[in-house]
Amino acid sequence: MKSRLVSGIVGALLALGLTAAPAVAETTSQESSYYKGKTVVTVDPGAVTAFGFFNIRVDALRPASGASPAYTFPVQRNRHGVTELAGGLQFTANDKCLAAYAPVVNTKTGVVKAWVSSGGKIDLFSLNGQSLVLTDAGAKALNDGLGFTGLFSVGFVFGTYATTGV
Repeated sequence: MKSRLVSGIVGALLALGLTAAPAVAETTSQESSYYKGKTVVTVDPGAVTAFGFFNIRVDALRPASGASPAYTFPVQRNRHGVTELAGGLQFTANDKCLAAYAPVVNTKTGVVKAWVSSGGKIDLFSLNGQSLVLTDAGAKALNDGLGFTGLFSVGFVFGTYATTGV
């Protein structure tokens, strides 16, 4: 009796797994046809080292993808030097987290704005060529959100970005 029950459960799980796979692929295909390109953010090696030392984890928020040191953000819109991205990054440390999502790269003003989970839209990074440099508001959001005192500061080089396919 037990073997019949186990066989039935295994069979049901296999059936569910086989029917769920195409739905995932279809969703991915639909998502990719909606977006107009991608922006890849590569975290600076010094930042990666600092994050590791202070046990700071950085995860992509859907539909962004990737893992340290490279994260890919779908481009929702790109017009007149303003690139709106989908997804975001979640920073976790000290049993706290801060999410920065829906970033907007404005090459005219030299600023990357993003919504943060601590409330509101802030100037997260300034642009120095292709480099992403932490702003005062970005440093404050990360320090406050992750429970640090002065770890992040203005001028911290987070990484670089490159937008393609738009």
